Amino acid sequence: MKRWYRQTLARRILITAMLAFVLCFAVITAFNFYQAFWNHDSSVEAGRKAFVESLSQSLSQFKTDDQVRAAAEGVQRMIEAQTAQAKRPDAPHILVWTHNGHRVYASIGLPTQRPPGLASAAASFDWGGQRYTVTSVTSPRYTVDVIDSTPISSSYRLIIQDLLSDLLVKMLIAFPLVLLPIWFAVHTGLRPLGALSDGLHSRSVNDLTPFASNMRYEELQPMMRAINELMERLQSKIRQEHSFVHDAAHELQTPLAVIANQTHVLAAATTIEERAEAHRSAEHAVERAGHVVRQMLILSRLDS
Repeated sequence: MKRWYRQTLARRILITAMLAFVLCFAVITAFNFYQAFWNHDSSVEAGRKAFVESLSQSLSQFKTDDQVRAAAEGVQRMIEAQTAQAKRPDAPHILVWTHNGHRVYASIGLPTQRPPGLASAAASFDWGGQRYTVTSVTSPRYTVDVIDSTPISSSYRLIIQDLLSDLLVKMLIAFPLVLLPIWFAVHTGLRPLGALSDGLHSRSVNDLTPFASNMRYEELQPMMRAINELMERLQSKIRQEHSFVHDAAHELQTPLAVIANQTHVLAAATTIEERAEAHRSAEHAVERAGHVVRQMLILSRLDS
């Protein structure tokens, strides 16, 4: 569990991809809602009007009322099947009347004569305690009514359910299809860094030779150049220190030899003059050695 809380590049890309999908889902949903609900009522009414006109023209081609009744019943059954498939609460009803108002077909229990509510120009019709939206078309032989009891709020709810369920399924299918290539690209892209880390871990402390530039990705090449430049600077620094130590040892060699020699002379001297001369030579060698040491300290501070 702790692995998921570590600050890793793969985790960051995964979270970014998830946020991108959530943002896409929100934007596409908002756009679909805008398309679905902008002028929704007028578009639904226009579609219903076109359907009723097409149905009226089709029914006018039949010669007898029995043929019209059978055709209207077949259309009504198809509408009911589609309504059940769409999980709507109620299907629209088809009503066919002659010009004198006599009922030819009605999918609900209406009287044999066309009710006055349907005969008026109103867009709604009340029957059996239920309010219906009415769309009517009159042909040369018949008047066709399509009444729908589904309220607008239910229609909106069904549209929202269809939009969300359809889009959510598509997004859930697309998410792994997009995420897997991203994960593969990140995994393979970080492989050179893993190889570089293993190379640094296994390298000896005395090995400061530059790494072979095998970074095929352009974004990683500056890091490789920076590491190799650091190796070169460390090599130069170590060479300077070796040179400095060699020069210091060479400079101290002479005064230390003089001090050792004059110490022997001082120990073997038999007269005061010999001791004084050996003492002066030893003091001079000590001063020279001290001067060299002070110069070394100054150079060391300047180097640092």
